[in-house]
Amino acid sequence: MKSYNSLRNYYSIVESDNNIVVNSDVSGGTGTEVTYSVGDYVWFDTNKDGLQTNGENPAANVLVTLTYSDGTTKSVYTDASGHYQFNGLFDKESYTISFTPPAGYVLTTSNTGSNDAIDSDGSSVTVTIKAANDMTIDAGLIPDPVSQSTSTSLSNSVRNSTSVSTSTSLSDSVRNSTSVSTSTSLSDSVRNSTSVSPQQVYPTQCVIRHQKV
Repeated sequence: MKSYNSLRNYYSIVESDNNIVVNSDVSGGTGTEVTYSVGDYVWFDTNKDGLQTNGENPAANVLVTLTYSDGTTKSVYTDASGHYQFNGLFDKESYTISFTPPAGYVLTTSNTGSNDAIDSDGSSVTVTIKAANDMTIDAGLIPDPVSQSTSTSLSNSVRNSTSVSTSTSLSDSVRNSTSVSTSTSLSDSVRNSTSVSPQQVYPTQCVIRHQKV
């Protein structure tokens, strides 16, 4: 029977003729269980394709957190080359790796393509050790424009007619819009009609204003 002590050293117990013999495991002769590591890389995804591409820069000092099955955590920061690593992890156990983007950034699209070694894995990833190191847990960063505002003013006066003004606001963020609104400063005596029909807008908030001059 294989058992573990509090230091994760393991040993075998053999019962024979009412005698109990305790032996360290035959693997290596040290009685210490083999451990493994998880990493690996955080980078600035300049072309926003979710993949590590030549010429894209590493992201240093990004907070990465490992959560154990009992809820305890350990945190590290990526080094100057964008790499991080957690050591001393055990076979067949599961851990969660979480990335905290620095201010002004969000994570790029995750799980793009079929090569797990060069894609971005999302904000939180569960890893189960399978008797090997796992150096494929990566994260790409892109700028996060929190909000945008576009103001459009008419440059001509109109009487007994209709004036149409169109504003377009574009964003580099990968997140879908949660709020799109319009506002005007036309007087009550002026009949005004505004509309917004966003097909695919990405900023957190896009505000379009139509104003009489």
